[in-house]
Amino acid sequence: MQKKMFLTKLNFFVLLRGKSCNYIVFTKKNLHSILIFSYFFFTSPIFGQQLVRFACLPIDTIYDESIASVQFHHAKDPLSMPIIELGSGALQLDFDDLSGDNRTLLYAVEQRNADWSPSTLEPHEYFTGFEGERIYNFSAAFNTNISFIKYSLNFPNQYFNFTKSGNYLLKIFESGREKKLILTRRLVVVEPRVQFITALYSSSIASRFRTHQEFDIGFGLRSLKSVNPMRELQITILQNGRWDNAIATPPQVIIGDSAVLDFQDKITFAAGREFRQIDLRSVRFRSPLVRLIERGDETWELYMMPEKTRKNEPYFMMPDVNGRFVVASSDPPNEPDYLNAHVFLQMAEALEDADIYVVGGFSDWQLRPEYKMEFMEGRGNTHAYHAKLFLKQGVYNYVYAIKWKNQPQVDYETLEGNWYETENEYTILIYHRPFGGRYDQVVGYKIFKCNGR
Repeated sequence: MQKKMFLTKLNFFVLLRGKSCNYIVFTKKNLHSILIFSYFFFTSPIFGQQLVRFACLPIDTIYDESIASVQFHHAKDPLSMPIIELGSGALQLDFDDLSGDNRTLLYAVEQRNADWSPSTLEPHEYFTGFEGERIYNFSAAFNTNISFIKYSLNFPNQYFNFTKSGNYLLKIFESGREKKLILTRRLVVVEPRVQFITALYSSSIASRFRTHQEFDIGFGLRSLKSVNPMRELQITILQNGRWDNAIATPPQVIIGDSAVLDFQDKITFAAGREFRQIDLRSVRFRSPLVRLIERGDETWELYMMPEKTRKNEPYFMMPDVNGRFVVASSDPPNEPDYLNAHVFLQMAEALEDADIYVVGGFSDWQLRPEYKMEFMEGRGNTHAYHAKLFLKQGVYNYVYAIKWKNQPQVDYETLEGNWYETENEYTILIYHRPFGGRYDQVVGYKIFKCNGR
């Protein structure tokens, strides 16, 4: 049994979490408050409410096929989510243009609601500066097989700054009459006003006990001065910075000056596995999983060791970067170049009515056609799925995913499996729209790792 403590206006209470039920223990001084709490808690329409997964269309999108290696993060941490606090910190965007054209690219931001639908605010209400500023930091690649232009943008800067917290959509577009959209990226600006208490568990459901990760959340409300927290607040939880499987929910119950989310088997994520990883930093020396390096017609071809499915394999702890990637080269004086990485997944036979993709942060967690695998028949039982990944030198995390033709959800479990012991990073965002408000403020965030090592 695990214990959590929250401070409230009613004195303090202790929330005890058992395998199959929760208990709230109060002192005798609060007996009257217990009865009031019990009535509103068990008769409230929020009790037993179902959580919802995000079902929004992909927003982190590349619209120009010549754009590659997009990285967007806090300027001081290349493995972080693009989250900054209002009035401090900066974000950094890096990407390459493989077209070779010297284009004038501009950037702008658009405020979004908590569910990423467009906000009703006008641009001048949420930033200072001019809409459509130019990206001035760009340069041509030097001494590489593939020609490309590198673009880099740091903001807020002297030309642009935020005045309100919230969700934002960064847009990169080409200068001209049509303002051709190049790519978009999510970002979050936070105005921290709440403090968190979190607790992580294995799932309370027996069938998920060894495969899922579940946690509860509590946070204070005094600084928000919320009239109706059940309607004004939304909590969003992300696993490894992913929006495609994020969970959004209002608070479960309000007790004094605290909001509590203690849904059993609701705020739960499939734990997955430690990510597969390939090291493409060198074309002179083979990294542990590289079987062969060849010089191709245009660039280098790196062939990986054949891999197997992992669902029925025992858990094995392996350091990773939680699905992200890092661009780097260990072949000085050359800067990171583009190459073809060939990956192989051994399968006895081709799957019927299904396609297999290589997925990770490099694909924006989307099933992109260029990362779709093809079945190859070999000698004896050496059949395998194969994909040729056009990537920039660096270290990449990835998994194999199945898209069944008769199912809307992407299937990661069949090829990778789930283990509770897997180390994952979780991000919690608290949104607040006060009564009469016109936009969703982000008033709190917390990033923590489960099974951190």
